[in-house]
Amino acid sequence: MADPGAEMVVVVDGVGRERGREYRKGNWTLDETLALIEAKKLDDERRLRGGGQGERRQPTELRWKCVENYCWKKGCFRSQNQCNDKWDNLLRDYKKVREYEMRLVKGQGQASYWVMDRHERRERNLPSNLLPQIYEALVVVVGRGSSSRTDQPKPDITLAVGKTVASGSFQAVPSYSVEHGHLPIPNSTLPALLHDPPPPQPPLLAI
Repeated sequence: MADPGAEMVVVVDGVGRERGREYRKGNWTLDETLALIEAKKLDDERRLRGGGQGERRQPTELRWKCVENYCWKKGCFRSQNQCNDKWDNLLRDYKKVREYEMRLVKGQGQASYWVMDRHERRERNLPSNLLPQIYEALVVVVGRGSSSRTDQPKPDITLAVGKTVASGSFQAVPSYSVEHGHLPIPNSTLPALLHDPPPPQPPLLAI
């Protein structure tokens, strides 16, 4: 039985045969989101490896079609437009949390994002439900240039996390490990990276 939240779209495969794709609608699951992030990571790797000018100048629409195809292989039945929109939302949420956590490091914040409940997050104009697994995966793709630097101060969140978990106000989620590969970085970006502080890491909770 077809998913009532799916949309039937006819696409053409690599050999010119038509086949139907039912694009799923509704909220994204954790697995779908991680599949999208992995697809974007592979897309960035392919372009940054120096695959030739043709590879670098590949039309945006075609690149997102490749992202869609990878997601389908991973069971994420979303369209390229859905993937593009979701990616934009992920970047927005990631940057908000990262900037807030960096202010916390500099003594300008009150509590880490990772120990606040949804109401507190909304009061600070922060995303209400960004999961640690998703943030960690985004660090690999978005923050790869500065994630390995250790000379910047980081917030001490161990005590806060322990207190919050003990009180039962924070719901632990299964830990998620990401393979931290080093992607080539264009030389033009190096000066900016030298002054760019590392993205804060969410607490890893033992289950």
